[in-house]
Amino acid sequence: MKDNSDIGARGDNITNINTPTFIGSSEAHATIKLTIDTQPSAEPTLGSTVNSLDNTVTLKGVVEAHQDIQVKVTVNDTDYTASIDNDISN
Repeated sequence: MKDNSDIGARGDNITNINTPTFIGSSEAHATIKLTIDTQPSAEPTLGSTVNSLDNTVTLKGVVEAHQDIQVKVTVNDTDYTASIDNDISN
């Protein structure tokens, strides 16, 4: 998650921003997918087709209170995941 979307303690992956921005990079041919409460987000799945992926994604839909945002990166059939807690009560 981009620093300006991560409220509170830096790197705690908790936000009250209902349109958080994610930034990152991955290896070549990786697939990156964002889901909200196990449902695909308004953003399409991002895939790398050249040498690497370096992208910024802002969720287009509004994230409601206490939804679980998952970021899944797949590289060479290996999955890596991260979870973001959206808590707009803070």
